[in-house]
Amino acid sequence: MSESIFNTTSLDRSVIHWEDHIYDLSPVEKCGPIWLKREDKFAPLGYGNINGSKLRVCIWLISNAIASGAKGVIHGAVTGSPQHPMVATICKHYGVPCIDVVGTDDFVNHRNLAIAKSMGAQFVPCKVGYAKTLEATAYRLQREQHPDYFVLETNITVTERRSGVDRIKNFHAVGGAQAANIPEHISTLILPAGSCNSAVGALYGIAHRRAQSQLKNLRTVVLMGIGNYGSKDPDFIRRRLSLIEAGDVFNWPWATDSTLPLGPDTDKIDVHHYDLNGSGYCAYSDQMPFNFFGVELHPRYEGKIFNYLNDDWPKFGHLFNNSTCFWIVGGPVT
Repeated sequence: MSESIFNTTSLDRSVIHWEDHIYDLSPVEKCGPIWLKREDKFAPLGYGNINGSKLRVCIWLISNAIASGAKGVIHGAVTGSPQHPMVATICKHYGVPCIDVVGTDDFVNHRNLAIAKSMGAQFVPCKVGYAKTLEATAYRLQREQHPDYFVLETNITVTERRSGVDRIKNFHAVGGAQAANIPEHISTLILPAGSCNSAVGALYGIAHRRAQSQLKNLRTVVLMGIGNYGSKDPDFIRRRLSLIEAGDVFNWPWATDSTLPLGPDTDKIDVHHYDLNGSGYCAYSDQMPFNFFGVELHPRYEGKIFNYLNDDWPKFGHLFNNSTCFWIVGGPVT
């Protein structure tokens, strides 16, 4: 039975401080023919509630902001984003207001918004629902009305134009710490690539372990593009790793759709990229459920990837073996 890595699951800060568990390791479990890195088990309110790699860094960002004096949080995200319930629930945990800029005035029929509303989020409707517009509106609200609030950037990230290299490195180190228990025998790692922040964190951790002469059997990383950065700007990961000085252990073929195997026999790790959204296989808004040996995958993210792999079994079937690990960034909120 799936369970959270949190022994105590509570919103109440008199019972538990979530920030104290940001670096706790989620398990790597054998599931069918492959291994799964279970970031869906980073679930402070219990398995099936808000969870995952994004939640870790979101707690890190908000807890640091509050420790620095922020009195509340403002953010904006597209309607279907899990950012909404994550931010609202974290704010509820810390007892600070959450202002949520959204591209709709229907806060009931969108599940993520309904959860955020139940956690006390105050919604500000925006006529334009694009991520950049929502984020710009959040910053305008901070300037004009709430100068002592922290603005969480859309996609739960830190951008180069607003943060220095040290902060960016520390941000990705939160996710990078999770590479610590990837088994040494793993030769192929499959990573979802949506906003690519979680993917950069995972690769940062892998680069750190390689620098310590670990994960020597890891030969291939397969990125599955399921979001704007993952599909439209695959070079984001390479640039970001270069910025934080963690890209030297990787080869970057970057074919539009890589053909496995690819790359010379060197000490570096070959990185391949498949563009699920951009190739027309699916759209971001699509829901594609998949149950993998009892693990219910997120229908907008990991579920799409497993459907994609399964639909082209002659090409990808050889990856399903004891030497492959799939990194689950997060699971569905049920």
